[in-house]
Parts: sequence; structure tokens; C-alpha cells
Amino acid sequence: LNAHSQPVTALIWLSEETLLTADSGGGLMLTHADTYQTAPLNSETPPHNLKEIASVGQRLFALDEAGALFELQLASGSPMIEAVAGAENVVKFRPLALPAAGSLLAAVIQPEPSLLVALKNQKLLRVALDDAAVLAEWPYESELLHIRASSNGESVLTIASDGIARLLKLASGELLATLDQDYTQAAKFSESQRDTARQQANVEQLVAQMPEFQKA
Repeated sequence: LNAHSQPVTALIWLSEETLLTADSGGGLMLTHADTYQTAPLNSETPPHNLKEIASVGQRLFALDEAGALFELQLASGSPMIEAVAGAENVVKFRPLALPAAGSLLAAVIQPEPSLLVALKNQKLLRVALDDAAVLAEWPYESELLHIRASSNGESVLTIASDGIARLLKLASGELLATLDQDYTQAAKFSESQRDTARQQANVEQLVAQMPEFQKA
């Protein structure tokens, strides 16, 4: 990370050994964790300040500071992970049109590879990889702060500014569960009750053993 001259704004592991980082000046860098070799990535166009990066297989997608969606590709056509340290690695930003500016990005790996994009107008979209065609849409009353699809592609977890985490069925948008402050407080109260019950049981056991202790 010291190879960047500006603060790092986004990063993603492309493999167990290769880390891709982006900084606030639009710089992109690949770092090999085993050797610490770095491979700077140059852009064909003016640099983009990337805020979110997601991978689907060997394909990379990113949102910039303005909320625009791009696919990142090496101009050579090789996978990004094959950028060579010491060589001139040129990156293309292929734009993908969204109906509104995006704020969060997550990958859906299976069964149908796609992207989840939280829009700044409080909507959550599932879009196609090739053209960002909208596959599904769910409105939200509060700003989304985090989105993550399950590894099997069956559900998506969202956390919103209202403090509520929601688990949705990805195929239909059906709400499967919510976790809010009331639930958290109820869980703490239940745990407290269980602790009290355990303490009471310990006291009763000790009282029952007192005659034996007195004989001893």
C-alpha cells in the first residue's frame, strides 16, 4: 500500500497472492503478497476515483466517486491478475449505464452471475454483467450502507441507515428476516434471563449440598 501516493479508497483480493488497490488520485496498483512486487496500472482515459470494486470470476467491476459503473479490463485482453510488474499495463474502463448514480456494489456469483448495485435514490438493483440491464429492483426507505450476496446466490443481506439489517430472497425480493435494535435488545434480555437461571440453579445446587459440607 505504500506504493500509493494518495489515500487508498478501494481494494480487492484477486487471488490469495494478488491485491488490487485504488487511491483517491485515480491510481491503480497490483501487489503480489508473496514478493511485494507492484504493478502500476495506467488508464486509457482520465483516471477514475474508485470507491467500490467487485469481482465475478476473472471479471472486475467498479463504481467511481460519481456513482458511475465500469468494467475494468486490461487493454491486452489478459485477465487483470496477469498484469506484469515492470511492464506498462493499460486498463480500459468500459462504461455500463445505470438508471441513477450508484453507491454500493456487490457480486452475485451463482446461479446466475450478476451485480447488485445500491443506487443513491434508495433503490437496490440486480443488473446483468454485460450491459447492466436491470434484472430486479427493490425500493428502500433508508440509505443502504452495506450489501452482500450469499455464496449460493439465494439471499442478500442489506444494512440500512435506519439501523436495520434485512435478509432478502434474491430471486423474488421476499423479506426473510430482519435484525434491528429491538431484536438485539431482546436477545440481550434473553441471554440475561438465561444467565440468571444458571446462577439460580448453581445457588440451589450449593444449598442442596450444604448438609454434606456440614457433615464433612
